[in-house]
Amino acid sequence: NGGAAGSDAATDVLQALCNPTDGMLVDWMVHQWDCNPGIEAVVGYRPGRDELSQLCMGVFQPYVGDGSVVTNSSTLADCRAWVNELAQTCGDPRTDEANPCAGALQGQQPMGGACNDDVQCSGDSYCQQGAGCGSCRPRLADGVGPCVRNEQCSSRYCRLNGAPGVC
Repeated sequence: NGGAAGSDAATDVLQALCNPTDGMLVDWMVHQWDCNPGIEAVVGYRPGRDELSQLCMGVFQPYVGDGSVVTNSSTLADCRAWVNELAQTCGDPRTDEANPCAGALQGQQPMGGACNDDVQCSGDSYCQQGAGCGSCRPRLADGVGPCVRNEQCSSRYCRLNGAPGVC
């Protein structure tokens, strides 16, 4: 079911997410570019599937390797269906609180633990960056603020109608 650092199961899950041909997160990123053509105008180019795959692996592989993230293969079928649905509808993943892909990578850092990225934090927490290394903090409930990025919110959506925003 799950995969620890260096295991075949962990490699299989990373490939299912980041493979350039049919990786779920790569597919999701491609669909985001397809559904939001203004991104290319802002960024100045459109990355190919190989570049997106390298980015995906570069983000997640180090954390799986050091054990701060473990993998969970039991969510992959539901994740694939969700990504396919978003692609067909150009849906916004921030408005879908039941993101089945979130369970494929499970952070192991406890509340208050050291982190560099949100994916390392366990449960309903995010990585609050400070000077140097960050620490895992509880996500904010809807209607609570201040927030400046989606990952701070349990709903994964920070409404930036002003600065700072509200979850």
